[in-house]
Amino acid sequence: MYIDRLVFSNKTSYRISRHVFFWLGWISYFTIEATLRRTPMYGFRTALFSSLTEVLCSTPIDLTFCYVIIYFLFPRFLFRGMYVRMVLLWFVFAVIGFFVYRAYNMYVAPHIYEFYGLAPLSKKSSIVWAFFYFFLTFNMEGCMAAAIKLGKMWYIKKQENDVLTYQKEKMEAFIHNGNTETAFLFHTFSRLQDLSLVRAPNIAGMIARLQKITLFTLSQYQDTQVELEKEVQILKELIELQKEGFGEHARYKFECSGELGHKKIASFILLPLTENIFSHLSHVEGTTTELIIKLNVTKDQLSYEIQNTKPPQTSTLMNGKRDTIYQIKKRLNILYPGSHQLSVTIDPALMKTCLKIDLSAIILS
Repeated sequence: MYIDRLVFSNKTSYRISRHVFFWLGWISYFTIEATLRRTPMYGFRTALFSSLTEVLCSTPIDLTFCYVIIYFLFPRFLFRGMYVRMVLLWFVFAVIGFFVYRAYNMYVAPHIYEFYGLAPLSKKSSIVWAFFYFFLTFNMEGCMAAAIKLGKMWYIKKQENDVLTYQKEKMEAFIHNGNTETAFLFHTFSRLQDLSLVRAPNIAGMIARLQKITLFTLSQYQDTQVELEKEVQILKELIELQKEGFGEHARYKFECSGELGHKKIASFILLPLTENIFSHLSHVEGTTTELIIKLNVTKDQLSYEIQNTKPPQTSTLMNGKRDTIYQIKKRLNILYPGSHQLSVTIDPALMKTCLKIDLSAIILS
């Protein structure tokens, strides 16, 4: 939905749009409030345009204060647990803002009032009353911006936690099913590989690859992102493992292009998507299975396409894919909202899975 992309996407167009909507809302609020106060004395037209001009000229001060809070105080102090420092600095910036606004009312606002024929600002109010009035309205904007930022972060973390909890429960069920631990898995693979080298050399290579894939998968539960180069290496191991399993009945091709260095992608995206395809190909018996995987990275735009032969029985094809594809889509919606496309197309003889992601748009906070 557009609203979801507008709120959560890190694409520049959506980020700019939601900031514009936020400030248009505040400009409208203060303009309407001032217009209602001035209309009985100066008429609606003069009250509206004078209020709008005054609000537009003072908005950069409000804008600076709000962005100092969410882009300086939050990452530097709040997210690092330095709460007292953040509160003290918030107060200091508010005091600075007051004096900036005081200067604005003394040197800018009188010209606006004069232009529209309004009575000059009263200078009888005490500086203490002026400070508290300003502090109330000024911090109202700052608190609203902070609340939106923190609320969005909470929602993202909650959704991500739901997905990770589901994945963790599945992995824990697998691990604890045989009272198995990661160290035990590692040593078990090693013993099987040593035994296979003597009795079945071909099996030894498959076990070595399976060990790499399993341990890499377990390590992903600790991180939201993984290095794209490592993910590609494991994908190649998975493809080679499948080749050895199918033997002469498998024709697999992996094409990788673009710059992968220093690029990261959310964990549990490419690997389960690929493994899900192999799970269907394993049911194609008596025929040669063909699969072509193409991965391209241009700047931060990742394109991943899987093209494979279609199983002869397609009536339950999507049902078999539903859980895996659903979890992948849910994870993409959380971490790359409005910055990804995932589609599965079934042709008469082929099945195509296409994924496009803007890697730079991942949401981590």
